Amino acid sequence: MARLRDMEGDNANISQQHREWQEQRRGNNEDANNWSAFRDHLKAIGAPDPGEEEAEDFRMEESTMGEQKASA
Repeated sequence: MARLRDMEGDNANISQQHREWQEQRRGNNEDANNWSAFRDHLKAIGAPDPGEEEAEDFRMEESTMGEQKASA
């Protein structure tokens, strides 16, 4: 399974795009672990499609998600 940094050859900004997208999703109380939605976002901004297989390091840790919900 590939990691986000492995995908930087096709999209040099994918790690930054991932961080920003997850922050926005959390801020909107949306699922920040939805690979399909992230792919759709990348395609909408004109970035390369990273493919159907979710990156190994894509998902937020559950403890981080819980902290976000508690502070909301």
